[in-house]
Amino acid sequence: MIGPVNAVATLPRRRWSAGAVAVALVVIGPGTPAPAADPAALFEAKIRPLLVRACLDCHSGADAPRGLRLTDRAGWAESGVIEPGRPEASRLLALLRSTDSDEVMPPPATGITLSAAEIAAVEEWISAGAVDPRDDGAAGSPSGPTLRRPPFALTAADRGHWAFQPLAVPETPAGTVASAAETIDRLVAADPAVADAAAVPLATARDLVRRATFDLHGLPPTPEAVAAFAADPSPAAWGRLIDALLAAHHHGERWGRFWLDWVRYAETNGYERDSDKPDAWRYRDYVIRAFARDTPYDEFLVEQIAGDDLAAEAGWSATVEPGRYREALIASGFLRLHQWDDEPANAAQADLDDADDILVSIGSAFLGLTIGCARCHDHKYDPLSQRDYSALVGFLRGLEPYGKPHRGGGSRGLGQIQRALGADGALALAAVELPTPAATFILHRGDVHAPGAAVEPGVPEILADRGDPLPPIVPRAGSSGRRLALARWLASPHHPLTARVLANRVWQRHLGTGIVATVDDFGITGAPPANRPLLDFLAAELIASGWSVHHLHRIIMGSRTYRTAAGQEVGAAPSYRRHRTARLDAEAIRDGFLFMAGHLGPKDAGPPVYPALPEAVRATTNQASFKWPESAPEEQDCRSVYLAVRRAQKPPFLEALDAPTGSAPTVVRPTTTTAPQALLLLNDPWVHAQAERLRDRVRREAGAAPPERLSRLWQIVYQREPSAAERAAAEAFLEEQAGGTDDADAAWGSLCRALLNSNEAIHVD
Repeated sequence: MIGPVNAVATLPRRRWSAGAVAVALVVIGPGTPAPAADPAALFEAKIRPLLVRACLDCHSGADAPRGLRLTDRAGWAESGVIEPGRPEASRLLALLRSTDSDEVMPPPATGITLSAAEIAAVEEWISAGAVDPRDDGAAGSPSGPTLRRPPFALTAADRGHWAFQPLAVPETPAGTVASAAETIDRLVAADPAVADAAAVPLATARDLVRRATFDLHGLPPTPEAVAAFAADPSPAAWGRLIDALLAAHHHGERWGRFWLDWVRYAETNGYERDSDKPDAWRYRDYVIRAFARDTPYDEFLVEQIAGDDLAAEAGWSATVEPGRYREALIASGFLRLHQWDDEPANAAQADLDDADDILVSIGSAFLGLTIGCARCHDHKYDPLSQRDYSALVGFLRGLEPYGKPHRGGGSRGLGQIQRALGADGALALAAVELPTPAATFILHRGDVHAPGAAVEPGVPEILADRGDPLPPIVPRAGSSGRRLALARWLASPHHPLTARVLANRVWQRHLGTGIVATVDDFGITGAPPANRPLLDFLAAELIASGWSVHHLHRIIMGSRTYRTAAGQEVGAAPSYRRHRTARLDAEAIRDGFLFMAGHLGPKDAGPPVYPALPEAVRATTNQASFKWPESAPEEQDCRSVYLAVRRAQKPPFLEALDAPTGSAPTVVRPTTTTAPQALLLLNDPWVHAQAERLRDRVRREAGAAPPERLSRLWQIVYQREPSAAERAAAEAFLEEQAGGTDDADAAWGSLCRALLNSNEAIHVD
């Protein structure tokens, strides 16, 4: 079940529903309740960025409309639009949800819209008490970021912002995994918010194996893996477990999926026709291989922004270093992942929109900066001018625009979007350079038809003297050399942002909250680091290890901070509270069901798989352009990362459980709790099929005797034995449900479905 259960269920007569069974098992067993979000972390991660993006341009200062000031707690408290703890009585939430164009916020004229997930985050925040750390009544507390005023000029405060400073590492990189892990614990213990980290107990062997396996594979462990680890008292056992998990292809599938979120991966172009991006899946497979092989992160970065350029410089071809050549071209598919309108009102403006989409993704994925906010005017908070934005776009103006025909004609020119990988006929989605890069101008309000001063490619002024200088731009045959220079500047070990951003995201995935809570915003509107020495140490370790992401996993997971028991807190800062129970994401739930049922297929690469869609979903689609060639049933038993990613239609199972749409970079997924999720997990025919497969597996492996079958079922789903109370409840249910031998299979199927839906199965400590 999704969400906590607070009442004791009694055993009903005959024919329990699967939901009733799940309720009873969750209450009786030691299953874990759904987590309550940390209010301050929720504000910093979701609410502050939303206010900055959508509200503060108008609702700040003494002349804010209707006196509603959203720059601090006092401002909105005085207006009465928020009732902390009572979202149903909060006028602000009603305005966000309104369908009346005269009252809905933000006003339609602004062009700003809020997603359902963002509105749900506001409701969650209000429900949790509307904690606003910008002003909690304390004298001198900060009131939020300061709106910049023209003309643009860098200030001492801009230059002093922590994210633009060189890494400040109090200790040299530790050298070994064990010593680095100890340094992490020492830096955590040095935080004034931490009282006595050493007194916090460690998690059990079972919980540690579950935690590590879900973190690195996105799958539950086998009962045998848990038993083997519990039986090994060696201090080196934990390190061996982590090494084995990192060495498996499943690790690439898990962490590759995170990266695909960050770069808004999809296999279609979006808009009305949602046409295919041919061979986009090769980029997905490249990303998975890179994380599985531990491709150095600096190399990974350069290949995506300028893989074609890199191949030309190195002399790689289909016959010279063909493996490197293929990987480099496929990696450049990153530059082709944006949405593409095949029939825009203005083709020139649409081409610039494409370049903007790429630049926004570079800023989000690699720099943690909202660069796109400076497209039409100087950034209103960060020290990024419109000239800075235009100079960065200049690096991309040598890229041939994306283009492909469609059945109805269209107003955009056709560009080359695929390149041959070799004589075998394989067609990758890849970057292609124009003979001459297009000129770049500062555009009045972002309008391509209102050019101002010409701008050459360059880096933002705030970063020009931080780290290494921009490498020379060296044109060569078929390439302007611009993107390669940009990529190498970003991948410099002295760049103040690149290593910090990745280190923070790896920490966030393992501990639940980033050291910088706003993991996609290191700018002025973002949260400051909870522990900057720790963040900079992790970034320095990443660089010193040769940009090994696996090394980051090893040192973080090797720390005592990571291995503390569930329900225990290391200090008051949310950055160290990894072990609040968290619901698994959509892919981990689906993949886990297949894995426990014994039917997770062997697919590890290749074209996308199209799962069966309910007829009700097909009926809502545009039949003239909708493409969904349903795959063979045996192919559908693959990991979710291999399912088709169409922007106009997500697999309903994943969509209901908060999988991203692929329309924009998603660094932290929203986690909603809705009735349709519970109904899906209890009633969906696919879930029923997996429960029946699980039932059959248990019977094969444990035989016909109910006690042995119950033990095996609990081992597979929970990696432990059932408690006496759980066993009694399950036996009573089976007896009541079956009645006679004809109903035995149905009873066991219902029991299996109940366990798959329980908190303990779809949450991890």
